[in-house]
Amino acid sequence: TQNRDRISDYLKDERLTSAYTAFYLTTNMPKLEAVLKWMPEAWTEQLKKSTFIDLGAGPGTFSLAFREWAQMPVKVMQIETSAVMREQAKKIWDELYPNENLLQKPEGEVFLFFGHSANEMGAEVALRYIKELKPDHILFIEPGTKDFFPEMLKIRDGLIKYGFNILFPCPTADECPMKNSATDWCHQFIQVRQENDVERLSQIVRKDRRNLPLTVQAFSKTFKSDNPTSRVV
Repeated sequence: TQNRDRISDYLKDERLTSAYTAFYLTTNMPKLEAVLKWMPEAWTEQLKKSTFIDLGAGPGTFSLAFREWAQMPVKVMQIETSAVMREQAKKIWDELYPNENLLQKPEGEVFLFFGHSANEMGAEVALRYIKELKPDHILFIEPGTKDFFPEMLKIRDGLIKYGFNILFPCPTADECPMKNSATDWCHQFIQVRQENDVERLSQIVRKDRRNLPLTVQAFSKTFKSDNPTSRVV
């Protein structure tokens, strides 16, 4: 989360990739589960039957989190530019689910997932991927930072133009009331209780993995919530 200009260091180093995976796999699993609890249940049941495309998958931590959350075989496809990350992701997946192969192309409806990847590629590239992959459903879990919020708004505006319905967190597709705010930005917050060994590891590296600010947004082409919610800001 710091020195982002050095991100290529761990994209090429097997030891750093393994360390990254060991730390974030254990924390991304409860994070995805907590976020999906906010979503309409009828929609999440639909997601289980779709092809989960993990865009910017890294070592596949969110792919594994989705599989564990579903508690059933699911269709998963990963897109990742780093060969070391791809090898790590395949190694873990094959070990845990030897009878469930990762897909090379999507089947049926497409559930496109951005797990801390849209903030790295930016709005323009993210929208280009969306236009090319033509997903039916999209979920963003991104850093809950003020710096990223303007990029998320660009993506939101683009998806509305593409005909997507907003499922979370906006009650309508109207312009965001915080669009031009100099001090406020829309984000969510979850508190996660980690296992004791993960809690200790977090203390050692002085990284708070209990209190997690997030930018979460969900969209669908084929599903529309009949019970939109309002948020207290």
